[in-house]
Amino acid sequence: MKLSVCSHVRRDSFVESGNSQAVPRASVFGQIMKRSIANFEVYLILAAAACVFSMSPSSIQAQTPTLTVNASSGQHPISPYIYGMAYGPGITEPDIALAAKIDLPMGRWGGDAATNYNGAFDSFNSGLDNYFLQGYLTSNGPYSQADFYLDHYRAVAPGTQELETIPINPWLPSSSAQNCSYSNARYHPQGGWAYAVSWPTPGFSSDSCSGNAVPCVSGAPPSCSTGPIVTWSNAISGNMMPNTPTIQETWIGHNVSKYGNCAAGGVCFYQLDNEPNGWSNTHRDWQPAAAGYATITTDGETYATAIKTADPTAKVLGPSDFGGWGWVNESPTSDPAVVYYLKQFAAYDAANGKRSLDYLDEHNGVGDASASIQQDFDAVREWWDPTYSSPAGNDLYFAGYNNLGFGPQVQFIPRMLAYINAYYPGLQLTVSEVEVQHYSSAAFPPIKGAYFNGSSVIDALVLADAIGIWGSYNMQLVNLFDYVGTGDGESFTYLLYRNYDGAGSKFGDTSITASSTNQSFMSVYGALRSSDGDMTVIVINKEATPYTTTLTISGYTPAASASTYTYSSANTGALVVGTASVAGGNTVNYTFPAYSATEFVFTPSSTVAPPTDLTATVQ
Repeated sequence: MKLSVCSHVRRDSFVESGNSQAVPRASVFGQIMKRSIANFEVYLILAAAACVFSMSPSSIQAQTPTLTVNASSGQHPISPYIYGMAYGPGITEPDIALAAKIDLPMGRWGGDAATNYNGAFDSFNSGLDNYFLQGYLTSNGPYSQADFYLDHYRAVAPGTQELETIPINPWLPSSSAQNCSYSNARYHPQGGWAYAVSWPTPGFSSDSCSGNAVPCVSGAPPSCSTGPIVTWSNAISGNMMPNTPTIQETWIGHNVSKYGNCAAGGVCFYQLDNEPNGWSNTHRDWQPAAAGYATITTDGETYATAIKTADPTAKVLGPSDFGGWGWVNESPTSDPAVVYYLKQFAAYDAANGKRSLDYLDEHNGVGDASASIQQDFDAVREWWDPTYSSPAGNDLYFAGYNNLGFGPQVQFIPRMLAYINAYYPGLQLTVSEVEVQHYSSAAFPPIKGAYFNGSSVIDALVLADAIGIWGSYNMQLVNLFDYVGTGDGESFTYLLYRNYDGAGSKFGDTSITASSTNQSFMSVYGALRSSDGDMTVIVINKEATPYTTTLTISGYTPAASASTYTYSSANTGALVVGTASVAGGNTVNYTFPAYSATEFVFTPSSTVAPPTDLTATVQ
């Protein structure tokens, strides 16, 4: 047995037998389980001894999880919007062929460039990531870039919704002209410019725009130098105009006119800008210093009111920043940033007599690809598990929680829900942008499909685990900020949940209780499907070894066999179809392939007990 298995034992010492992702749904502050120091020390001694010797097959089997689902417990709807994908101006839109296959329910139009979108000119400023280019995409008229998603994707996924990013920052592009905040013609003499890449648009040569104060890159002209950052006033002159609530109301009015209001099937979701904590980096042409959190909160309230004025049936998301902690150094009080935000909106609503915010929205990550495969899987437990301690510096999204004194147990979903219940009851939780921290190696290379980057089978399984958590914890909206195309590793995750049989069959829409006795080895998620009464169960084997174990069913009487659909490291190009027998009406004994996600589809039993009160009548 490899030492990595011994490390599993150590990490699993924090997981009680019978515990699962369903346990800590109650308030995070009152329900965290504790182990005694003495018991923990004893366990470490025993675990260390176990690592000295090879483990016997019986020892391995003793650690194999047992799995249970209870169809009559923990029922709540699963929002279809947790299967969303994100894109935006200058970012590749979701693969429309995959969107058709999975009946894509949600697309988020956002990202750095969306924070400066001016729909009247159909123009935006792309930010530092693309040298502050402005208006460089071909436009089809006012609002056409924002309209693209609904105009194209509703043809293949008629019920799809869009989340649009409403700028709340002070500045917008003042025209549709192709230009940039730091042009070489204007700023090169001051020094501090970087050789920009060539853009296939009229009017731009390969050195039209300067990164300004970004280190010079390979291939730059000999005169390339490094100098001070150009001042804010120079950068925006002739390039920007003030943002106003009226401008955004006009945009939403366009949506209502073209698609109807939210209640009539139009655009329902609007978020209050994009990651304001990063403006001084991504948009330092107009925001060279960090924006004050109090200002952003006030601006958010103003533009939330503008959204509700233009469409009273629309839903508003905020603050759409990094994981609830990005503003910790800017919060004007001792409260965590997210608490301050909720308190300010609650006070604003009380003063105005109506609700302005509908969702607490954050951006986060999935997994930790910087270390081992097992740590990548384990990092998903940051979303919910009070028994899981994150390694120091686990990833850029969650590491900041230590700055707030929360300790290594992140418990993102329970923590955020506890804040909502305490400071702004009635809100729901969303993550409008989430990225999988991609893992790849010679053994698990990216599986490339419609897009160039691809994603590995490990990425696909980590994402499958995360989606199961989002559904079981009643998340309302999640958009993946990965380029997922047909044939990519992660595309098979979406097929498992949204079209496992190629005929449009989906994972159930009502979550039920599911548990694993060893979450680090296997995860399990269950749901009922209202359209036909089927029960769907997804089991994820996170190990390099196939495991045979039992899945016990209660609260549901299945037929004698179930269909199975498996994505695994053994076959990364398709879902493998099979069957599983149900013993005794409630037990499945099954061998789960190494590194795999298996979906069971149980149909209700057709066995009906004969009536006992029959009497014969002769006519």
